[in-house]
Amino acid sequence: MALLKPSKPPLRRSTRDAKLDKKSDKKKDAKSGNEQAATATTSEGSRTKIPELLAELEEAAKQLDVRVTYEAMTGELGSGGLCKVKGQWRVIVDKRATPGDRLSILALALSRIPRDGLKLSPAADKLLSDVRPREVSMEDDGPATDAQAATEGSAP
Repeated sequence: MALLKPSKPPLRRSTRDAKLDKKSDKKKDAKSGNEQAATATTSEGSRTKIPELLAELEEAAKQLDVRVTYEAMTGELGSGGLCKVKGQWRVIVDKRATPGDRLSILALALSRIPRDGLKLSPAADKLLSDVRPREVSMEDDGPATDAQAATEGSAP
């Protein structure tokens, strides 16, 4: 009669191994997400990398005599913006901001400054025109809303 070897129990993975696998999967997903987030798509369908656009806007700021600084910011103030310090325009950006956030802050700031004669790539020019805040008129030229009409109609 042949002796049968006892079979080994199935290999069980430890909880630690399972957690490590999940972490590595998340890193892979995040890496592929960063690669997607690292490009911006223009209306023509061509793709421009965020670092390239950021470098172009930093150079444009230099040409416009706008100083761009990256500083550690604390509190709930946001992650930067445009200001005037001792008569010079500055864009202050949180140095911990992601490249995409840095690009957004710089683009919004530069969109508010006249840039006549400045040569930019089509992608950078489109970005600045897309993020430019719309102008608000403080004059009462527009059509009255229902609330305004009701208030004006009830005045003696």
